[in-house]
Amino acid sequence: MIEAIRLASPPDVWPPRLRVEFTTGGRRGVWEDDWDLGYLIDNGPVSSAADWFASIAWTGFLEMQDTGSRPAGLRFLDE
Repeated sequence: MIEAIRLASPPDVWPPRLRVEFTTGGRRGVWEDDWDLGYLIDNGPVSSAADWFASIAWTGFLEMQDTGSRPAGLRFLDE
């Protein structure tokens, strides 16, 4: 479950670094990553943020669940 998404970098830094706080399998964790979609934001910030969120929720977390690998920047708080 994603509990919060917060800005982890100063507001004037590009690309911004975002922090995702989550719980999975009863373990709390954080995932910090740069919000760099790899292309210019041309659909507006809301659409681009939705694309970034979807890549975390439906690609990153599912891949971690299926393969056991962790994306760069992801850590569990109990380690």
